[in-house]
Amino acid sequence: MKKIISFESFKSFAFFSPFACFLAGVTGGLFQAVKGLGILLPLSLILFFMGIIKADRLRTYLLCIISFIVPYYFAQFSFLFTLTDYVPFSPLLSFGIATFVVILVTVVESVIFLLPMLFGFNFKGTLIRCVAVSLLFVLGEHFLELLPIFPFPWSRVENAFAYKPAVIETASLFGGSFAAFIILFSSSLIAAGIINRKTPSKCCFCLLFGLALFLSNAATGQILLLKNHQEGKPIYVMVVQTSIEGREKDNVSPREMAEGCARLIRDNFTSGTELIILPETAVCTRPTNTTAFLPLINAAKETGAVIITGCFTDKDDKSYNSLIAIEPDGSISESFDKGLLVPFGEYAPILDEYFAMNDLSPGEKIKSLETSVGKIAAAICIESVLPFSISEQCRDGCGLLIVPTNDSWFGQSGGRELHFRHCVLRAIESGRYLLRSGNCGISAIISPKGEILNAEYSKNEAVLSQTVYYTTQNTLYTRLGDVIILPSLIILAAGIAKFIKYAVLKIRLKLL
Repeated sequence: MKKIISFESFKSFAFFSPFACFLAGVTGGLFQAVKGLGILLPLSLILFFMGIIKADRLRTYLLCIISFIVPYYFAQFSFLFTLTDYVPFSPLLSFGIATFVVILVTVVESVIFLLPMLFGFNFKGTLIRCVAVSLLFVLGEHFLELLPIFPFPWSRVENAFAYKPAVIETASLFGGSFAAFIILFSSSLIAAGIINRKTPSKCCFCLLFGLALFLSNAATGQILLLKNHQEGKPIYVMVVQTSIEGREKDNVSPREMAEGCARLIRDNFTSGTELIILPETAVCTRPTNTTAFLPLINAAKETGAVIITGCFTDKDDKSYNSLIAIEPDGSISESFDKGLLVPFGEYAPILDEYFAMNDLSPGEKIKSLETSVGKIAAAICIESVLPFSISEQCRDGCGLLIVPTNDSWFGQSGGRELHFRHCVLRAIESGRYLLRSGNCGISAIISPKGEILNAEYSKNEAVLSQTVYYTTQNTLYTRLGDVIILPSLIILAAGIAKFIKYAVLKIRLKLL
């Protein structure tokens, strides 16, 4: 008769560790997804690293990673269940499709993340494994930017601290990925200290090192926060938030959309306003439809302000999700075209007869908006999750960031707030003021310190006004990029080399 599993065997590492990592993944995903709980993420990371550091067999090591990352991503991507409101099938079938999408995205993201993490097992010492796995974790999140169909680094580690500027202010030096590495490495050291609790010298060293590293990063961030960001040309701006749900736009004419925006501008205009930002596709037509755009052209002439609005444009038999700037003289700038499109929302890889809503094409190159106020860096909606596009525009001389978006399709889920956090990171990394105009929220004006100066979280119409500063002074990160990726790649190469060495040695031993 087989022996029943005892409490002692339950406590054994091989049995308990994957379960602990699963618990870490569930709680970590919830800490990321629920507003206000992000600062608790290190607690989950400590539990995860305890399993990773102690794993002495590849099977256990992989099981620990998979047990963590799958529930971690699934909890974060659960907002995609809002797709049930947009899929043109029965409620049951729509729910089934949404469930499939959530599982598919979770699996794809998990596999991409797992690829570099796999080689962390080849680093055996406690300290070196702490360093290696932390770097590979950062690299795994970075790889999510490089997916060919849908780059989707939705909730990086650093995003959990978006409302704690001191912790992530070092992103202005070396990027959000560097801040994430500090958080990860600190958590892994504390995990190592707990593991070595029976060896006081090792325990104290790891715990003190981890705490000192985290606090040093926060202290450096606090020093950086003291920098005066009221430099450059002051500009009084207006951010307009509309409230037309995405599904309702087909029932509202482009002219009515433009008139609604013009009404909000006139009713809330303050003398001296130079720049007005409207949401993504605030007017669902092309600038060639002058009748539709006339209310905004007149508003620009009457106020003397530059109005930037989302719309569609056509070039070379292709359609784009774009931004245009309407100047006070009524002229219209060249468009900024969205380069990262949302599958099944803006284009359809499959089943195009059901999902090809606008049959849009991605913008072919990154370029900024040229206005009389100055060059402005832009990211439309989901593009705000990718830092490289904004950094490239800043290096090209842009002095202000804008993120027009349509987050109405998130519904009541936490997706809106998760999306919003990226804007805080982009403002810190670039050292620029960021203006976010959201259809149905969240709209905000964010300082280069990551401070939310003004914000509207409701789904109602709203207008935000604020003085910001136009500056072309680049941060160290804007100039250098994600420098932490280089040591991460070196660690990955070393891990692959070790893996090949062990594999060759194993083959030779078998041949002998």
